[in-house]
Amino acid sequence: MHRILKKVGRGIKEFMDEKLRACQELLISAQNRLIIGLVMVGAGAGLIASVYIRAPKE
Repeated sequence: MHRILKKVGRGIKEFMDEKLRACQELLISAQNRLIIGLVMVGAGAGLIASVYIRAPKE
């Protein structure tokens, strides 16, 4: 049982390390950070606008 848990833990650690490296690669470039920031601001503005815009009634 202990061996299985260690194997699962190593698998999760490897998976998370891979995802962390991918995020680090994205955030290295200033241009990539700008694009990600603009997407996040746009999504935030869309969510705020959706509060005030009513859905059409059929």
